[in-house]
Formats: sequence, C-alpha cells, structure tokens
Amino acid sequence: MTAAWAGLAREAGRAALPSTADLLLNPALTAARILAETPEAIPTLPSFRIPEFADLEPLARAVGADPQAHLAAVQGLATHRADISDAFAAAGIFAAAAAAELANIVGSLIAAVPGAFAAAAPLGPGAQIAAVAALTGKALADAAGTLNNLEEELNRVAQRLAASTAAALAVPLPGGSASGQLATEALAGLARTAQPYAAAAGIQLPPAPVPATVPAAVHRAPAAPVAPPPQVAPAPAAGSSAGAAAVAAAKSQLGTPYVWGGSQPGGFDCSGLTSWAYRQAGVELPRTAASQAVGRQVSYAELQPGDLVLWEGHAAMYAGDGMMIEAGDPVQLNPVRTSNLGMAFLGFWRPTG
Repeated sequence: MTAAWAGLAREAGRAALPSTADLLLNPALTAARILAETPEAIPTLPSFRIPEFADLEPLARAVGADPQAHLAAVQGLATHRADISDAFAAAGIFAAAAAAELANIVGSLIAAVPGAFAAAAPLGPGAQIAAVAALTGKALADAAGTLNNLEEELNRVAQRLAASTAAALAVPLPGGSASGQLATEALAGLARTAQPYAAAAGIQLPPAPVPATVPAAVHRAPAAPVAPPPQVAPAPAAGSSAGAAAVAAAKSQLGTPYVWGGSQPGGFDCSGLTSWAYRQAGVELPRTAASQAVGRQVSYAELQPGDLVLWEGHAAMYAGDGMMIEAGDPVQLNPVRTSNLGMAFLGFWRPTG
C-alpha cells in the first residue's frame, strides 16, 4: 500500500499545482506538493590553504621594516575564509535536516492514511473524508513549519556571514608606500650582494625583487588601480594658520574608527574627518569629498599642511613631511599618493576661509 501511495505521489508531482481543497482530499497530491519543496543540497567550499608567509618576518628584519600589518592582513583573510566555509557548512546541515524532515512528514502521511480511512469506514464516507483531510492538513502545516524554520536558520547564517564580511572589508590591506619601496630596494640590494657567494656555492637564487608601486591601504571600495604618485617631495612651506589648526584637529583623532557618514569624534568617514577638522579651525567645507575641491588648486610641490588630497570618492589632508592623514579604519597617517583604488583624482586643493 505504501509503495502505491508513493507512486501516486510521483505521478501527481508532474501535474499542475493543486488547490487547497485538492490537497486536503488527496494525500498523494499533498505528498507530491511537500516533496516539491525539498531544498536543494548546499555544497561545501573546496579545500583551500593560505600560502605560507613564514619568510616575511626575517625579510622584514633584514631591511628594518615592520611585517605586522601584512601578517595581520593574512590572518584576517584566513579568518574570513574560515567564516565563509563555516557558513556554507551550517547552511548545508540545515538544508539537509529540512529535507529529511519533509521526507519524514510525507512518509508518516502515506503510512497513516490507510488506517485512518479504514477506521472511519463505519461512520460513512463523510467521516472518511474528514479523517483524510485532518491528516493532510497536519502534514501541510508541519511542512510549512519546517520550511519556516529553515528560512530563519539560513537568515541567521546570512547575517553572521554579512557581519564577518563587513569586518573583513573594514580592515585596510597593506599596500605600497615610500617605506615599502625602500624596503623592496634594500632587499634587491641584498640579493645582488649575495648572488656571487651563492653562485660560488652552487646555489641558485631566485630573481631579485622588483620595486613596484601599488595603492596604499585605505577604507576599501571596489575599483581599478590608477597612476602611481609623484616621486618628488613637496617644497617646505610654513602653511596657513587655519591649515595647521585643521591638521592638529585631525591628528587628535588618530585611531578613531571608520564610520560611514560619520563626522564627529567617535567615528569618521573620509570627508567627515576633513570637514570636521577644518570646522575646528573656523573654516566650513562642503560635506562630500568631490565637493571639497574648493579654494585654490595647488601642485604637489606646493603642498603645505592642511591642503586637501581629493578624489571623487575619497578625501585626505596633507599633514607635512610627505604624509597625509585620512579616515581609513581607523584614522591614520599614510604617505601622500594620487591613486585610490581607481577613483578619479581631483588634485590637491587649499581651502580658503
């Protein structure tokens, strides 16, 4: 009898979606409808191993550099990869459990219908129909509850993964900088010095590293790289009193976390920091990065403390000594650059009160 019901369920599954009345009065249709809602299996991610970075620390020591930003970035990527893998695994477990539960509901329905139909026979056809309808109604309710629970569990997994992704995106990736360029050149010099001794010992060394300029670490936004910054230092300049005051205000916020739309101590975005700092110096700036291209545009060689470094979607402030202050995550000092992950560079601007 059970095999017959299963066959009917498979046949019914090929038909158009039944009405509620059809489902209540036809257990085979009910079974087919429930089985049609079985969630697909969620695959696990393929195995992946983060490359080894054991040589980074001794290389950094050889050139007097600090490898911690790079090591922290590697660890952050590994942690986020593990979070993604865990999310897929959890989602797969919940989907498989829901599929098994739906199969159990269908199995219980098919097994219970013949007995209920026979038990209600003495009371007449109406009682038999009512008994079957009660079983199919319960099966439908149980299936709906199972699917609702699955949706809630998957939503929780998605929320955890979204939070993990947001945290990973907020971590600045280490990039090219003046100190990084010098470190690469120092490594290349060491490699050239070691080459004759290695050749005499029959050791084949890999090619010396080639210096390369890449975008520095900032709060990230998806885009393509643009031209590297000029390699000349700006001429010394005393700077205006307003610019100096703005730099002092901005530096007082070093370490403040990045907050989208933030424009007060406790949380800044890029243009929120520059506008707040200039407000402390008595100068009002427009709120967004692109609109802060006001006052007088200056060249790189003319930079003085307080001048703004502007892109269409990012703003920073020249702080002197070839450095600029910007709201990454957190507010930080970085070497001046003209590239910011593909954003159109608007130039250097000196606000006027």
